[in-house]
Amino acid sequence: MSTLLTLTTAAAADPMVVAAGGTGLLDWLTNKLSDLQAVFRLLSVVGGMGFVIWQGISSRGAMARIIIAGIAAGIFIWIVWNVTALQTRVNNEVNAVRAPVTQSQVIAASWASHQFTSTYPST
Repeated sequence: MSTLLTLTTAAAADPMVVAAGGTGLLDWLTNKLSDLQAVFRLLSVVGGMGFVIWQGISSRGAMARIIIAGIAAGIFIWIVWNVTALQTRVNNEVNAVRAPVTQSQVIAASWASHQFTSTYPST
């Protein structure tokens, strides 16, 4: 608990927190994480370009390998830049209201649960 109090005191004493109008650890942490997100976005672009250049050099200019590396780098960069949009889309689909049950599904369920009795005489 003393560590949390120390962090809260350090964050409250930080001039960036005071200038931003924040009053606690969560505001300070939110600001730091948004700065870190910008750094990760920049690193993903630089890393994607470096990957394409590295593949071009290692393949001695083979266009197929460069194009595939460019597509892979583009997908990677798109995912990094749109991670919050992807998170929102998946969250909406997972937590969506279930579709109403149709009549054919109800009939199939009742048909499967119906117990049949044999009409043949037992021997």
